[in-house]
Amino acid sequence: MARGVTDADVARAKRQALATVYQALEVPQIVCEDIGRQVLTLGQRMELATFVDAINAVDTAGVQAFFKAMLATKPSASLLGDQSVMPKFDRVAERFG
Repeated sequence: MARGVTDADVARAKRQALATVYQALEVPQIVCEDIGRQVLTLGQRMELATFVDAINAVDTAGVQAFFKAMLATKPSASLLGDQSVMPKFDRVAERFG
């Protein structure tokens, strides 16, 4: 997966992320919720340009490095409900190398 991410994939994901950010600004309830979330988690409201710059700063090499680092660690799982239908953790972990 890490090597399978292309420049086109990253460009498409960035366009989609930017569209989501801009669309959220069109709904007053979402804007209010977002302001509250930012103030509670960050102690301040971040400027739109900060989000746009962060999204634009993402590049293919960074995404590939992220996936490589994530896939190098053991997976984790949490279950809720009937665990008898879930395969054993070792069998699931084998699929990730």
